[in-house]
Amino acid sequence: MKPLDPWADIRVNTPAGQLHARRVDESHPHDFFWAIDARGHRILVYRAESVVLAQKLPSLSGISLELESDRLVLRLVQNSDLEIFSTLCWSLIDRTRSAKSGQEVITRIVRHLERWQRFLGRGNRHLLTDEQIRGLICELVFLEHELIFRFGNGAIAFWRGPVGDPQDFSVGTTLFEIKSHAAGAAPILAISSAEQLWHASGELFLVAYAIGETPQGASGAISLSGTVTRSRHSLVGSGMAELFEDRLLEVGYTDHPEYERTFFSIAAPDIFRVADDFPRITKEMIRPGVCRVKYGIEIAVCLPYKAEPDWGVLGASHGC
Repeated sequence: MKPLDPWADIRVNTPAGQLHARRVDESHPHDFFWAIDARGHRILVYRAESVVLAQKLPSLSGISLELESDRLVLRLVQNSDLEIFSTLCWSLIDRTRSAKSGQEVITRIVRHLERWQRFLGRGNRHLLTDEQIRGLICELVFLEHELIFRFGNGAIAFWRGPVGDPQDFSVGTTLFEIKSHAAGAAPILAISSAEQLWHASGELFLVAYAIGETPQGASGAISLSGTVTRSRHSLVGSGMAELFEDRLLEVGYTDHPEYERTFFSIAAPDIFRVADDFPRITKEMIRPGVCRVKYGIEIAVCLPYKAEPDWGVLGASHGC
C-alpha cells in the first residue's frame, strides 16, 4: 500500500535554498525524488539531463509547477491538499515507469497534469461513495469480461457514460446500461435518470450485477484498486491506456489506498433486453416540466426479458 505521506521520514530543518530529498524508487528507470524545502513544502522532483517543454504547464490549485533546465518540480503549497497531492504524485510515478526517454517522461507528465487540471476544476476532491465504488467495479468488470474479451482493447472507446452519454456503453447502435444491486430476496435496480432506459434505435440492454462485501481472502474477492490495476496492465502498449485514464478521471476516480481496503464478490450478470413493454418510465409518461426522474425496478419483474446480445453481429459491425 502506498503511503499517503511519503515525505514523512524526510528531515524538515532544510537550510534555505536547499532541498532534503530521497529517491522515490530505486527500481524506477527515471529519476524521481521526494523532497522538502526550507519552508517545509512537500515536493516531487523529476530530474533529467535536459528538460524541454514546448507548451505551457497546466495550472493546478494549491500546487506549484516549476520548470528548470534539468528538472521539473511539483510543490505542494497548501498542506490541506496533502492527500490529493500524494495521489497525484504516485499517479505520475506509475504512469512514467514504461517511458523510454526523458522527453517521453515529460510528455506523459504534462498530459497527466492536464487531466488533473480538468478533474480538479470540477471540484473532485473527495472519495467515491460506496454506491459509486460498486457501480464502477461493475462497469469495469463488464468492460473487461464482455467487451474487451470480445472486441479487444479498442472497446475502451465504447465506455461512454463517463463523458455524458445516458447509457454506460455504446457498441454501434447497441446500448448497455450497467447496474449493481445487493443480493437479496427482492433486489431493486436504481434508475438514476429516466433517459437511462430510453433509446431511439437499435437495442438497449440492462445489465445487472449482484455485488457485496467479502473478506479479502475469499475466492474471487476483488477491490476497486485491484480491478483498475488489472485493466491498466492489460492495456499497456495498446494505445488505449490514455483514453482509459481519461475515463477514470471523468468518473471521479484517482488512486487512493482506501480503494485497496474493501473487497467485493460479484456474481455473473443478468442481462435484460429493454423492449417496448419493459417495466420502465418512458418519455411519453413524463409531463412537460417534470425532470430529474429517479425510480427503482424490481429484478423479479424483469426476468421475462432476459436475453443475450447477438455478440456475433456486434463483432461484425466493428470488424472483429
